[in-house]
Amino acid sequence: MFFSSRNLLKNIILQAGSCSTKYLCIDGTYRLTVLGYPLLVIGTQDITHKFRLVALALSKHEREKDYKFVLDSVRNSLEMIFKYEWRIDLLLSDASMAIYSAAALTFSAKYTHGMCSVHFRRNVEKNNIFSPCQGQKSPQKRYNFSAKYP
Repeated sequence: MFFSSRNLLKNIILQAGSCSTKYLCIDGTYRLTVLGYPLLVIGTQDITHKFRLVALALSKHEREKDYKFVLDSVRNSLEMIFKYEWRIDLLLSDASMAIYSAAALTFSAKYTHGMCSVHFRRNVEKNNIFSPCQGQKSPQKRYNFSAKYP
């Protein structure tokens, strides 16, 4: 199930007009539904880095095809209602391969896919990665949290 409105979809157009970088934020969370289904959240952020909701979707899974459906629904709605061609420069999410794959299929232009700061911090804490400037030894594991897609 996909939920949005004209005003929510306008957040993408308004953000694109106010910043040089076109942002997309996407994630899924399980703690908001009684049945335990993931709620897929799509949004953007304005020039002051405040999150602006664009759409919600309730799904049984967090698979590539579920995220692709949501991204295609937003894209098709923007084209149908506003005659707006949706492009992004930066996609922020967790490290979900389903999101990476769905976005790569949806957006043909180059963009950067990065990990949002909350997920980045959790990953660092979970894997005991410390900064040498904190007096700790250098991290044994190195992660690339950003990827370019053609």
